[in-house]
Amino acid sequence: MEELSKILQPYKEIVSQSAQWLTIAQMLSPLLVLNDMRKSKSTKGMPIYMFAFFLVVSILGIRFGQLLNDDATYNANLVGVALSIVSVSTHYFYSTPEEKSTTTKVLFYGVIYTTAVLLYSKYEDPEKVPHRFGLIFTSMFYIFIIFPILDIRKAIKEKCTQHFPFAMIISGTAVGLSWALHGIIIQSGVIVVQNAFLLAINFVQLSMFLIYPSEPVKEDKKKK
Repeated sequence: MEELSKILQPYKEIVSQSAQWLTIAQMLSPLLVLNDMRKSKSTKGMPIYMFAFFLVVSILGIRFGQLLNDDATYNANLVGVALSIVSVSTHYFYSTPEEKSTTTKVLFYGVIYTTAVLLYSKYEDPEKVPHRFGLIFTSMFYIFIIFPILDIRKAIKEKCTQHFPFAMIISGTAVGLSWALHGIIIQSGVIVVQNAFLLAINFVQLSMFLIYPSEPVKEDKKKK
């Protein structure tokens, strides 16, 4: 990685800025979901878990950026926290009393977990904490990308790609590639591994578009 990092050093600023802005652009996609909430004045079909999870990941991402002394990671996750707060607040505003109770519990557990991890990062050995905190951050990242894996299983079972958000997969591929290059440049194995795994999943999803139709084949067509 060191040799490749040296080769890419002249492009560090371009890659860093690309990673930041592509990530921020992708983070804006939940605003469409929030607009649907506003129109329907309901959170039906939009559970709080993903919004809360993304908030926790973004907060930990800010800390990870501080530990790496990496502005790109810090800035991207700072925007993520801001958007997540807007998302959680909007969800809470339009949720029913029962949903508000669930949201409160989810956020409470999220606060406890986030606080514990942040305190750990403060008191751990300064030389070891970037790597160990990176492992914690990566585990959260892998949980986040379980959902695309479930979509792949569903596509194979139904033999169609109707559940695949093509535009988001393309944008996710661009984001993953830019962060993988950024990880190589700053020689962060955690960032490289995270995004290499993400890219692998995205390429599998894209290959599904070549294998399966976008809509399920009707029974009468199957018989023919």
